[in-house]
Amino acid sequence: MADYFVDSTRGDDTNGTGAWKAALTGTITMTNGSTAVSAVGGAFTSELWAGAWICLDADETSDVWAQVSSITDDNNLVLVSNYTGAGGSGPASKLANWKTVEHADEAGGLAAGDIVWLRRGGSEYPVSDIAPTGDGTGASPIQRIGWPRAAKTLTGNWVNGYPCVWGLSIVANRSEHQTRRIRLDADGKWYMITHIGQELAYDGQSADFVVGETVTGSASGATGVIVYDDDQGTSGTLILQNVQGTFVDNETITSTSGSATANIPSGTVGCFIIDRKFSGTSTSAGASTMQEDDDYSTRPDIGSLRTIWDADGDAPYVIDFAGGAYNIYFNADNYNILKNLEFKDTADGAGHVMFAYSAAGAIIGCLFKTTYSARCIGQTTDYLYLERVTAENDGVTAYYTRDGIGVGAKGVLYAKDVAVYNCGGYGLDVNGGTAILENVNIGVEGANQDADIAIYYSGQVFGRDVQLGGTNGYVEDASYVSPRKLVSIENFQKELGRQKQWFRGGEIHNVDVGDTNAPSVADPTGKTTDLMEILPNVSGFDFIEEWAVDIFTGEEDGVNGARTYTLYIQNNTGNTLNASTAKDDLWLVAEYVSQYSANDAYTVERVFSAETLIAQRADATDWDSLSVTINAAVASKVRLKLYISTYSATGGIYVGGLAVS
Repeated sequence: MADYFVDSTRGDDTNGTGAWKAALTGTITMTNGSTAVSAVGGAFTSELWAGAWICLDADETSDVWAQVSSITDDNNLVLVSNYTGAGGSGPASKLANWKTVEHADEAGGLAAGDIVWLRRGGSEYPVSDIAPTGDGTGASPIQRIGWPRAAKTLTGNWVNGYPCVWGLSIVANRSEHQTRRIRLDADGKWYMITHIGQELAYDGQSADFVVGETVTGSASGATGVIVYDDDQGTSGTLILQNVQGTFVDNETITSTSGSATANIPSGTVGCFIIDRKFSGTSTSAGASTMQEDDDYSTRPDIGSLRTIWDADGDAPYVIDFAGGAYNIYFNADNYNILKNLEFKDTADGAGHVMFAYSAAGAIIGCLFKTTYSARCIGQTTDYLYLERVTAENDGVTAYYTRDGIGVGAKGVLYAKDVAVYNCGGYGLDVNGGTAILENVNIGVEGANQDADIAIYYSGQVFGRDVQLGGTNGYVEDASYVSPRKLVSIENFQKELGRQKQWFRGGEIHNVDVGDTNAPSVADPTGKTTDLMEILPNVSGFDFIEEWAVDIFTGEEDGVNGARTYTLYIQNNTGNTLNASTAKDDLWLVAEYVSQYSANDAYTVERVFSAETLIAQRADATDWDSLSVTINAAVASKVRLKLYISTYSATGGIYVGGLAVS
């Protein structure tokens, strides 16, 4: 387990060892204002090279490393420019950093537990795939970490119910903080910065703007989506996201509802779009904090390393593929992690980063941007963990390979605090794998050119606190048979208690009595809230029994003897359900132990509901039911399942409570 260092300005892939620095032999003399360096007992010819960086140890904290121009002999060399340190005679060192992640991964001999630290503000431009060769372990992964940033204090305006922080006290380089967490100190809750928006001040307002509308500049043609309007009467400030183009001062700005004149003599100002609506108390110029990066407290402390690298700006290390069809390809490379990095402009359809046939990988605190026909992140047949990740394309060119994140066959994705937007294809493409989402935005900060989520083959998505933009569709699924729900989201659209599911053939919502089209009275069990609304509104999926979709499964433990289960329903499809047989459209199944002699000698039986000719409801008070009766031979579990195999273009089925007798 070792620490290695990459400095794209002062590193050297040919001669560096990856260490921070290495001592030089002998006593070294360096003089302020001079390019001449001498030594007593030196070994310059074997230890140094043209381009190496050296410094007296006494001057190291001043970051006055000087580059070697030429080496005369073991005791004499010439610098590229005059030495700026205090100078003197004594021990000296050379920098031993590598120059690129590519070299570290392909030739660095990385092993379990190793960490490669990358200096902020650096960049590299690979001209071929980066092909890591090392394997970590579950307990000791190999990590590549952009040098962690300290916590940062600032002030900003926070408005209850809106996903933005504006009027920021930090003036420059706001974009460097995308993917960081921020809080209003008095509130204490952390939010992720998913997008850099713009403040568009206006005056001369003749009609009010409306949040969610697109505002357009009459002269510039620039556009942006309104997130918040700080309306002060005839003047105010629009907070915009997904701005395309550049607004100009004094042009007329209009949306469907609003009209005013841009008042931006110095141009628009950047602001933060956050991952969800602020739930605290509105505060102007509130004291705020951006959280320190992971690993800040454990970053290496070697010589003057912290002093020098901590002083750098907040811009992350960038791996820029510059339109080349290259990426970082973890091919059967196990347990690897990427942190605090930015990836740009790959044209490789597999993505900037691809994990394939690897036991596990993780991407944390990283930003992905491309203007080319490529996805941002890809994986297959492995487990990939994402946290504080933003994946965005340019939002202009529609192309099927330009998905945000792809999950391949047998892959499992766990994404937490992630935003995916402006993709030329799908936001999330689950092609046979499984995605688990927690606090995720897809197509919210900017519209995706295709559906936000695509499901193929046996793909599935399970989510909590997931918001979808839905501009070009929420979920798209391929025409394959599946008895399972494709997408299931708790707190859909980040609305507490709102449930949403997609199955092959339609959607499921939770509704209450009295909601639009819902039952108007409680069912016979007295249930009035969280009724299930099934909308079988996708044609072509009214299958035979063996291919029907399992809408939900419920269980009761410790059942012994006879039981009847009655599930209350309302049919508002406009059709008669189960017109010919009890398993045409909608039926209930119970699985139970019907015969038992020992724990390894028993029979599980399935019984089906027998109801047919379930008519379209007469009105919203008209409840029907499905029932099954079992007789369990031993105290055991009973599993109930509701199956559907029907189509209705405009109506649905409502499911109430379950009665047990």
